[in-house]
Amino acid sequence: MNRVRKGFALLIAATLLGLLAPGKAFAATPPLRDVVLTHTQISPSVATPGTTVHISWCFDTAYADQVRSIELWMGHSTGMGHAPSLYLQASIDPKANQLDFIVPSVSPSQPGNIWFVDLVWRDGAELDELALVPITIQ
Repeated sequence: MNRVRKGFALLIAATLLGLLAPGKAFAATPPLRDVVLTHTQISPSVATPGTTVHISWCFDTAYADQVRSIELWMGHSTGMGHAPSLYLQASIDPKANQLDFIVPSVSPSQPGNIWFVDLVWRDGAELDELALVPITIQ
């Protein structure tokens, strides 16, 4: 009877361990930021609305089947986190490794009003940030 209890207790412990610690059983997908697009650069990094800005990156073609197009956003932060804020362009071929865009009419950068150029992959309804580059708006 004692063996049965020990065996049952061991079975329950193993089951609970499997349920409570699934990280070993299910590997999480690594974040794609700074992996799919690397060496991202922007010029000029200080601009006014209406200025043409050039952004370039290196696309890791290992992700070509997964990331077939990217989107361009202006990201915004108040200093308490950031998010894509202003949608600019879709259907950008990531293999192009560069893009020119015109800075939209947005308020100037200052403490609490921080802007970024945000290259994003739309994975269904989710926006997956691939590169985030600060830009100062005057």
